[in-house]
Amino acid sequence: MLSEWRQILRAYNDLFIDDLRRVRRFLDARIPPGSIREARDLPIDSVEDFLAFEHLRRLQRRPSALAEQYDFTPCPVDARRDDDWISCRNFLIRRKTSTVTLASEHS
Repeated sequence: MLSEWRQILRAYNDLFIDDLRRVRRFLDARIPPGSIREARDLPIDSVEDFLAFEHLRRLQRRPSALAEQYDFTPCPVDARRDDDWISCRNFLIRRKTSTVTLASEHS
């Protein structure tokens, strides 16, 4: 029983660790190769999606390991994402490559 509880607690704590693979899977599932999307248009359907988006929001302001696959630029129109999940400045995301991160990849 104690070991099961520890596993559950570890899985819960892992949700809050910034994980580039989680962000990459989030983006790969929402942005086709060669496409540009506004951050405000990315669907957030779960707590895991929210955490990936929140990490992405921090990453887009500085160079990151995602730079080989994605470009992040400020949105030319003064727009915001303002929904039940988050309120923030909008930005553009351009997917450069066709590389896909499999959903089954784990940390």
